[in-house]
Amino acid sequence: MFKKIFIFVSILFAATSLYAEDLAGFNKLLDDHNMRFIMPKDFSPVPVVENEDVIYQYAIKSKKVKLELRYSIFSLKEHIREYEEFKKKKNGVMIDPNSPPAYYAMTIAVVMNIAGTEKYNETKLAPEAVKTEFNADWGASYIVECKSGYSKGYKYATILALHRDNEADVYMVFLFDDLKTVMAEMLASFYSIKFK
Repeated sequence: MFKKIFIFVSILFAATSLYAEDLAGFNKLLDDHNMRFIMPKDFSPVPVVENEDVIYQYAIKSKKVKLELRYSIFSLKEHIREYEEFKKKKNGVMIDPNSPPAYYAMTIAVVMNIAGTEKYNETKLAPEAVKTEFNADWGASYIVECKSGYSKGYKYATILALHRDNEADVYMVFLFDDLKTVMAEMLASFYSIKFK
């Protein structure tokens, strides 16, 4: 199953990912998807590293502790357009990109590719909190032990997954070695990205 999900996500990422080489490019990507980003205090940008697991468009690193944040934005706009066109046909089946099975499957694939295994701990976020705090329609958080190329150099990752209907699936990934030493910085940067 892991291999099937990996192949599906690799194809999906290659087809739908958007890139941003600097903060200006990242801000344009955010604007296009009705989002905003605030640089957390004591963080600075770091280069995006190509990998075969999960594409991300922007990354920052703490100046105080070993903690890196990576941001992945996967646009739903083209998928929504294709889905609306497909609904006009009489035959066949296509999953609505805004349906829970679609964005949940995408999220689990991203989480397992970051982990490099099928093991993860999941916490689904309360819908009211997701709406109030991130202006999103769905959210969950995951903790994984890192064994992938994506997470090279780090032992663990905490992944915040957000879905906003008709806009994007967004993943904020915290990479670290020791949770106790990075907890304050994680909390301070937790709301660095959200939908408007």
